[in-house]
Amino acid sequence: MPAKTALSATAPLIRMQSVSRHFTNASEIIQALDSIDISINEGEYVSVVGRSGSGKSTLMNMITGIDHPTAGNITIDGIDISQLSENEMAAWRCGNLGIVFQFYQLIPVLTVLDNTLLPMQLLQSGSNGNNLDRAKQLLKRVDLWEKKDRFPAQLSGGEQQRAAMARALANDPAILIADEPTGNLSSSEAEQVMALFDTTVAAGRTVIFVTHDLDLAAKAHRTITLSDGRMIKDEKLSNKTVKKARKVKP
Repeated sequence: MPAKTALSATAPLIRMQSVSRHFTNASEIIQALDSIDISINEGEYVSVVGRSGSGKSTLMNMITGIDHPTAGNITIDGIDISQLSENEMAAWRCGNLGIVFQFYQLIPVLTVLDNTLLPMQLLQSGSNGNNLDRAKQLLKRVDLWEKKDRFPAQLSGGEQQRAAMARALANDPAILIADEPTGNLSSSEAEQVMALFDTTVAAGRTVIFVTHDLDLAAKAHRTITLSDGRMIKDEKLSNKTVKKARKVKP
């Protein structure tokens, strides 16, 4: 894995420099992101908004390493993630990022408990007993311990999203990324998910989420607005003190 560059005490945790991403089809080039420059510090709570097609999901895919920029570079805690091999990126992502998808992406043949245990098993981060204790703690936190033996299809949308949150937090990631995590939920279910984000930020983690809902976006401390692949606004919404953040793992 590439060595980390030296960071100053005030260096951002995530730095995107002149990041562009285009896709080519038979007749045209589609510019999903166009020269994006964004810095995000440890412990920040950031929402990303914009109309459909503005580049929000592509931006999330850049940060998570699911996709790669056509131009520019992305460093996370001093590591240029474009230099990681697919295997290195998968291992690094498992240890440092929690990802919550709009459509949950729970494994349908695994129970809620097994879905939560899976990231810990992949990372081989602890004994079976310790992992079970952590899974129990997380599922109690999202009020799903009593449904630990159910399969995803037996849960409501809000319950599936809370299960996805438990899974995303299983390895205690420094950064939580969520792409439209409330898009398919009722208003009450959405509030439950947002409350979990609040708790995660209060614990010193960095949370970045995409949403169409401006009221939910306003719950973050900072909102980045995209339009046609460009960042048109970067607005700090709160002067709340950011707690000491959890460092990413080398």
